Amino acid sequence: MTLRGSGRLARRLFHTRIVPLEQQLEHAATVLQLLQVPGQGRGLFATQAISQNTLVHREAPMLCTPPPSLHQHAACAGCLAPGSPSPTPWICQACREAGLQGEPWWRLHARCDWGPLQALCSGSGDKFPLLMARLACMRLRPCGPERGEELGVGALRSPPPARGDPLSDLQHLCHARVPPPPPEPWREQHAALLRGLAAGLAGKATAVACRALDLAWYSDGMSRLHLNVFRVDTISMHGASLLQAAAASLGGGPVAALGAGSALYALASLFNHSCDPCLDVQFPGNNALLTLRAARDVDAGEQLTISYVDVGAGVTQRQRSLHHAYGFRCRCARCVEEGAGSAGD
Repeated sequence: MTLRGSGRLARRLFHTRIVPLEQQLEHAATVLQLLQVPGQGRGLFATQAISQNTLVHREAPMLCTPPPSLHQHAACAGCLAPGSPSPTPWICQACREAGLQGEPWWRLHARCDWGPLQALCSGSGDKFPLLMARLACMRLRPCGPERGEELGVGALRSPPPARGDPLSDLQHLCHARVPPPPPEPWREQHAALLRGLAAGLAGKATAVACRALDLAWYSDGMSRLHLNVFRVDTISMHGASLLQAAAASLGGGPVAALGAGSALYALASLFNHSCDPCLDVQFPGNNALLTLRAARDVDAGEQLTISYVDVGAGVTQRQRSLHHAYGFRCRCARCVEEGAGSAGD
């Protein structure tokens, strides 16, 4: 009973309000601030001492998508909450109550034919093109700026979580340096995206979309998604999946995730990496609503960090994963210590 109740509350809190990144930083100024970091560009720092387990930040995604699938859709297309598998994409009751189906971009997205793009992503395991498809629909059919008020979130007991505006905030995030011309897979994905859009547009609107969503736009977006998207693992609460998760937990083994959804956040994307992070990334509602809690006591003026990789892996594997996915090698205190120990063995 406790589990069900907490899940309903978490899903209800998925009602969101659009708060651009600049305003999110202003609202969070009592806890953190954005500063330049030598050799790292910029980072977020604590403006006061923070006790262990303190909630530091909570944010809803400005873009998210379930894992690519052609046949079985087991997560809500709106918030990534798990549910019963379906042959077609679906959204949960909480997202319906939040008015997702009424948003112009979502109606356009629902009319489009994303089958070929899904097939490309299923074959390659690449999820970023599906996020770009949503971004394309948002650019062509933007939602209203006061979504939180439209949803009547004032009736909730606590303020709804903020989410960034992908049409403006994506440009503030770091990007991978991809020399021209764009990689051939990106060209193929972009073509499939435009074909999918054409199925949902009419007449001259298709030509307008092709001009607005050209290959340069796609390449820029992909270069930013590659460095900033979070993996969101949810656990199915249905039938055999729940029994398997419980058995794994009781046996001390890893709990199998339903599937790694993908989500992009505005402020949360500004946290730098450490293999000994002071913040834990959590998804307590079993959906894409992200929370960051202090993993230990944090001093005022200390940089706030999260881990981009599995902190349980060895230093060699961590370095390999970071270099492959993000293009850098970690020089945090833990890596320096463990690297020195490995060199001495």
